[in-house]
Amino acid sequence: MSVSLAAPVRECPATDRVLPAHVVLLTNFIPPHQRQLFEELSRRVERLTILISTPMESDRPWTADWGALDVRVLRTWTVRRPWCHPAGFCDRLHVHVPWNTLSQLWKLQPDVVLSTALGFSTAAAAAYKAIRGVPLVVWVGLSEHTERGRGLARRWLRRRLVRFIDQILVNGASGARYLRQLGFAESRISRVPYTTEPGLWDRGLLTRGAETAYRLLYVGQLNERKGIVPF
Repeated sequence: MSVSLAAPVRECPATDRVLPAHVVLLTNFIPPHQRQLFEELSRRVERLTILISTPMESDRPWTADWGALDVRVLRTWTVRRPWCHPAGFCDRLHVHVPWNTLSQLWKLQPDVVLSTALGFSTAAAAAYKAIRGVPLVVWVGLSEHTERGRGLARRWLRRRLVRFIDQILVNGASGARYLRQLGFAESRISRVPYTTEPGLWDRGLLTRGAETAYRLLYVGQLNERKGIVPF
């Protein structure tokens, strides 16, 4: 079965539209704040299967909780290596090599593959696309700043990898500029900003008094990579 990304949708009782396709999502792991996003995606497609590299990365304090999602853990080699950014901070990265991705895709035979990085899983998905001709969509949360100092070899490989991708979703203009530098066409870049659960953060006042005007809430990891102190 082959389905176009522009395939017609059928109407559902709650005005939702469902893509009549089996979508396989490739990602490293599922953080708690993304679970609802994936659950909503599962309601918008006929079938969603999620292939992850690890239940949870070792530096995350969360417990893996996938709810009713169809999640399967790939056979993965994981290497933790140090990395220093040109801006001066250092971090330890998890490099996942899910070596049975291609065989799992072959077994599942998806109509669309959605991947969340420009790494090994996406390379396997590109190989599957080359064989089976299914659409490959990649969702990345990168920018020109985050990709500084990544090395010429990675840039060279990514230039070749993006040739197999039909559409890439980015969260901002800097990410789009980075993709254009790799030779990816602007017409195939979609901007999808980060979002939050409706009704959670939009209940606050639109105006604030002088005593609270400069109070900011930061939600994220407390490490050098996040740049909290310079900010």
